[in-house]
Amino acid sequence: MSVPTSDPQPPPRKNRRLLKLTLGIIYSISLVATTTWITRRIEENRMSQISGSAPKTQSGPWGDLLTYDIRIEQPKEYAAFEEITPRNPLWHFQTRSLSEIRTLLLQSGLTESQATVALAPEKVSMEENGLVLQGDGPLILSLAPEVRERLYLTLSENPANRLHAAPFFIPDGDPSQLFIGDKRHLLELTALVRRLMYPRNGFFYFSDIEVAYQQIPTEEARLDFYQSFTGQKAVIARLLIRSNSDIDKLVGYWAHPVPGVRAKDLKPLLEAEQRLPHGGALSLLNFLPPLARERLFTTALPPSSDQKPPDCHWTALNFFNLKPDDRLSDVNVASQVVVENYYQVAKPSIYGDLVLLMTTKGHVTHSAVYVADDLVFTKNGINYAIPWTLMRMKDLLGTYSSVQAVQPVFYRRKDL
Repeated sequence: MSVPTSDPQPPPRKNRRLLKLTLGIIYSISLVATTTWITRRIEENRMSQISGSAPKTQSGPWGDLLTYDIRIEQPKEYAAFEEITPRNPLWHFQTRSLSEIRTLLLQSGLTESQATVALAPEKVSMEENGLVLQGDGPLILSLAPEVRERLYLTLSENPANRLHAAPFFIPDGDPSQLFIGDKRHLLELTALVRRLMYPRNGFFYFSDIEVAYQQIPTEEARLDFYQSFTGQKAVIARLLIRSNSDIDKLVGYWAHPVPGVRAKDLKPLLEAEQRLPHGGALSLLNFLPPLARERLFTTALPPSSDQKPPDCHWTALNFFNLKPDDRLSDVNVASQVVVENYYQVAKPSIYGDLVLLMTTKGHVTHSAVYVADDLVFTKNGINYAIPWTLMRMKDLLGTYSSVQAVQPVFYRRKDL
């Protein structure tokens, strides 16, 4: 093996040029990566300060979407219409006899002594639609979650048992999420809610708000408690625009040949953001058509006696319409529009795909509009006090699986 006796010779000029070119490419890549990192961190820090929680970034055909979760409640002006009294709940059993009700209670998992307490003569009354039991607070608190789930599933069959037929959804099975910010004074009730909630179809629900009221001393605190349960887990979203963002690709995803979102309006705005020193971020409001843009995170005004409040089908099928078609509040009309103008797809991949939640028996319980990633635009229910929101798919499924499990089925407009 030979050992060099002098310093190595410098590389030839051609090799030096190649080295400079390579270093230049590496520098350019590093610069883009650094700019991308800075853009993301600026927006993440900004959104963390706003939300108090860590945002998430998800990339796809829609671009780079920065999101964080919020919980949006009904306005207190609407929540205050609810009767907020610490009374025992009523269980409506329609035409069942006392012996049938006792059998049902035992089959649900109540013990003989618990069934006897529930059927005490002073708790039984006869109304126009059948037998009614006045639920016993201590008894309800003593029920195991699986017993509560079975009993409340039976009670949900009767619409008169309103909070069993449409219970409150507890996102992630964590009631402490309901009591944050200005609701922190209710955190001590988390253990009570956890004791009263029950599982169904992979999610958690709560029906015994009247029992909880008995543990809350003031009417004002009870109203705050009720308002917490009217909330929906929603999403704030922004689209990151970077120096290397493919503007034409973004326009291709977000702009449509149908009215509402046009390339001529969207592209200059995206290019303006891209020219900023570190890029920028645009609220998803900029990418929604007028109907959704005007209504996102708002509630409707109370309707007059001859008006029907907008529901999920009206919202989903009017999504791109410049002028809403009120006939779409009719389920039969809405069904016909889907049959004539949509075709089924395996999964959503285009902004504007229709999301239908369907039971195992083929009944459609809800419709929404796919936006991007796992986000949908939705109006949950016909109640005017419920806001239009952006929601994650898992939370939408949880909202509508309180009685029967639902699965999403996807449809696409024939003109997209």
